[in-house]
Order: sequence, then structure tokens, then C-alpha cells
Amino acid sequence: MRRWGKTHPAFTLIELLLVIVIVALLVGMTLPGLFRARQAAYAVQCAARQSQLIVGLSLHAHDHQDRLPYPNWKSPFSEEVHVGWLYEPPVATWERGVRMHGSLWSYTRSHDVYRCGSHRAFQEGSAQVTSFLMNGAVLAYGDQARAPRPFRIDQFRSGSAIFWDAEDIEFQSDNGVGGDRCDGATWPGIIPKARHANGINVALIDGAVRSLSLSEYQDQLLVRPGMLWCVPTSRTGE
Repeated sequence: MRRWGKTHPAFTLIELLLVIVIVALLVGMTLPGLFRARQAAYAVQCAARQSQLIVGLSLHAHDHQDRLPYPNWKSPFSEEVHVGWLYEPPVATWERGVRMHGSLWSYTRSHDVYRCGSHRAFQEGSAQVTSFLMNGAVLAYGDQARAPRPFRIDQFRSGSAIFWDAEDIEFQSDNGVGGDRCDGATWPGIIPKARHANGINVALIDGAVRSLSLSEYQDQLLVRPGMLWCVPTSRTGE
């Protein structure tokens, strides 16, 4: 015998489409906020890692008569003989083990410290092993007459920039191994890549990390001496 029961109402096609549209709108409204929160977290993480590098820098100076480490200013193809903060020349290939031969490794002991979490684009040269570059002011931008070895940490003014979040690959060689003076260090005139909502993290010698917008960074370039141009023995910081 056939049993007759109550029928259950079903969604119509229009109602189903309406639900899909509403869900899509909610997702569209939520994702930008999640993206911004993720980028903000990366910026905080990046600043923390730069702070760790500054701590390592200070410990290195303490163990070396207050001298800062060499900045890897020269190309890895040059006759540079000094171990720099990032690597020991010469470099045959850029791989994570390169960092373990740098002069700061014994104070950091972490590969993550050298990388910004948002640095995920295709990299060439030293950008494969570090997201941060040291200010070449540590060695007077390679002027051996003014700085035959790195300056002492106490020679820098408080607020001098030592590291910043950068990706200087413009001067890398064709084979991607390295280029001229953009491997572990750079000079302020090369505008770094703003990874954090158009912001650049700059680590200062006193341990603070400042987030500068691209326009603020460009404004700082005009201040000589200042945060970026900070060679201790130069009247203009250059």
C-alpha cells in the first residue's frame, strides 16, 4: 500500500542562486581584511627578525673590540678576503648554507632570521638567502682611505640605519651568482622594495625598527647626515 506523507519544500533555482551570490559577497568582503591582517603580521615578523640581526650585530661588536662586521660590500667574484655578516667569499652558488659561514651566524643560529615572510617573489643572487641588506655606511661605502675596516658601533649616531628590507638585484650578474656591491650590502640611493603595504622596515643601530613608507624613505634620502646617510667620519654622512 502506498503511503502518503508530507512533502518537504525544496530550494528553487532562484533561491539557490541568491544564496550563492550572498556567500560570494561575504567572502569578497572578508578576504581583503584577512589579506591586510596577514600582511601586517608579516611586517611585525620582519621587524622582529631585523631586531634579532641588530642583537647579533651588537654581540659581534662586543666580541670584536666594538667593531661592526664587514658588510659584504664587494662582489663575491672580487678578491675580497673578509668574512662578511652574510657570507664568506667566494660564493659558488647561493644556497641557505651560505649564511652559516657569515660572521653573524654564531649569534643568530637561525635561517629564518635572514628572511622576510612576505619575500616570496622570484629571487636572483643574494636575494635567495637574505631579504635584508646592510647599510654600506659601515665601511664608508667601500672607501678604504676613510674606512680600511668597519667602524666601531659607538661611532654611529643613535638612529643610524644599519639594515633594511630590500631586494637589490639590479646589479646581479647574468648567471645570477652575484653582482657588484649588492650582495650583502647596499647604499641608500637604491630604493628598496616596499613589501609591507608600501612600507619598508629599517633597523637602527640602537635596536629600534622603524616602518617607513616609500615617500618617507625618499624624504630621508635628502637628510645628510641622517638616518640613511650615516658614515660616522663624513660631514654629510656619505
